[in-house]
Amino acid sequence: MYIENETRTKKFKMKQKSLPILYKGEILYGIHPVYLALLEKKRQLFQLFIKVQEENCLKTEKNERLSKIDNIAKTLEIPVHYVDSKVMNYLAPGAVHQKQYKLKKFSARHRKKFSFHFILGVCLDAGALPKLEWQDIEYKINEEASSDLPLWLVLNEIVDPMNVGAIIRSAKYFGINNLFMMKGSSCKLSPTVSKASSGALEVINIYQIEKLDHFLQVKKTQGWNIVSTGAYCENECKTSKEIKDVSDLRISKPTILILGNEGKGIPFEIQRLCDIFVSIYPTQNLHPGIDSLNVSVAAGVILYSISSKIKSHSI
Repeated sequence: MYIENETRTKKFKMKQKSLPILYKGEILYGIHPVYLALLEKKRQLFQLFIKVQEENCLKTEKNERLSKIDNIAKTLEIPVHYVDSKVMNYLAPGAVHQKQYKLKKFSARHRKKFSFHFILGVCLDAGALPKLEWQDIEYKINEEASSDLPLWLVLNEIVDPMNVGAIIRSAKYFGINNLFMMKGSSCKLSPTVSKASSGALEVINIYQIEKLDHFLQVKKTQGWNIVSTGAYCENECKTSKEIKDVSDLRISKPTILILGNEGKGIPFEIQRLCDIFVSIYPTQNLHPGIDSLNVSVAAGVILYSISSKIKSHSI
């Protein structure tokens, strides 16, 4: 099924090659990613595409966020194009464009009042997010380290863009401001990641790490706790250190939390640098075929648990 869907998408792309649409950067899609990208202005912003059949649809449709997007773009003097669904599907093939309405579903009285159909959606032609190297801004990071129990998140070679997006969304929700990813071995911070994060990618600070072991050694010398996550194991564990239930974790100093690759987990050479290992213990005996959580789900549970402890510590 996945291959068939992918093939249909490619065929659709080929059909749309004749459309005279030119864009400079990458295409962000979805109301939240586009709205936050315009607000944060971390990217170069080239042009905005709004999928409506007539411009006055924006006044008819009671969608404040879409109207704000339109107004912000005009304030920033970004060209705004009102396009049809063919152009939108060419820009972001296979994407689900939000807020779809067709007036033929309305009553006869409403159809008489409005003589057109419209479908809402939005795409933003924008440059890639700037790449931040943690060495270049270490002085800023050191300043933040003086705050009360900061928590940073490291994604070690997580490659699925949907997982990365969901983790970024949870991280920002639970107060994580600094997130670190492996250079060259993690997934690209693409529009898909921004969409999966519901736009949180546009807000959070993401730094690149070339050598994770060096980064962790530096932070350990500065007094940081290194916490590694792992799958719950009832009988055998790969690490010689005790694995705690995350609910039993106690936070007393600045902490770095590491999430490992979806399949391989965290490499042994990185595990050796970790001070604490945590997992999410199940509430009942596990089925033999279900022995772990998806990494993005696990991230949400662990971040909630740790951030709650940090909050109670600061009270």
